[in-house]
Amino acid sequence: MALMVLLPLSGTAQSITRGKKQQTTTKNSTSKKKKDEKSSSKNKSTTKNKSKQSASASNVSPKAVHEYVDLGLSVKWATCNIGANSPEEYGDYYSWGETSTKYSYDKENYRWYRDGNYELPEGLSDIAGSDFDVAHVKWGGKWRLPTLSEIKELTESCTSTFTTIKGVKGRLITGPNGNSIFIPSGGYIGDLTKPSFMGSLGMIRSSQKSVTNDTWAWFIFSSPEEFSMSYDIPRYYGLNVRPVCE
Repeated sequence: MALMVLLPLSGTAQSITRGKKQQTTTKNSTSKKKKDEKSSSKNKSTTKNKSKQSASASNVSPKAVHEYVDLGLSVKWATCNIGANSPEEYGDYYSWGETSTKYSYDKENYRWYRDGNYELPEGLSDIAGSDFDVAHVKWGGKWRLPTLSEIKELTESCTSTFTTIKGVKGRLITGPNGNSIFIPSGGYIGDLTKPSFMGSLGMIRSSQKSVTNDTWAWFIFSSPEEFSMSYDIPRYYGLNVRPVCE
């Protein structure tokens, strides 16, 4: 089938077909036009692919593409914590129901503690996907904090081992399908300005408050001897956050 290319010739558009002998100047013009068209097509293809990647959206934020791992569970787990650039970095620390870091983590500067009482953000005991969910606010899209049932699934349906990766101690968690994530032992910040138990304890926030005590909220707990879910520390403590998406 003949390839039709339009060339400007003496101000008038002329048709030519592949295989037809051309003058040297016309041939060079055709070659240049084809090169320009090829470059334009490549750029459009690249732009289209980028748009398609952005439209997949569950793992995109304005500043970075956040990756996840499918462990064969009900949700996909992010490869690193909020504020971290790799699985081995601890990242940032957040109180339950807050979406910003702060200099110190104590009862008096906790947003949801007033006049001696702990309050709930707009009455929510589960903040997943809300304006008080730091994973949803920071990463956008379908990213959110894991729920109680999802951290239970992670701790009970996966195998894990406490290990060291790239010089950082933490827990390597392997899902039913053989894929793995690494949670570094970043410790926590409680009534202090710096983390405690870094290198020995890993504590990851969930979206749900304890139903038995307004002071507490559920989290993933990892130590060299244990991998479980717990809730027995104050909500205002600063813990690391590992987002999930569906």
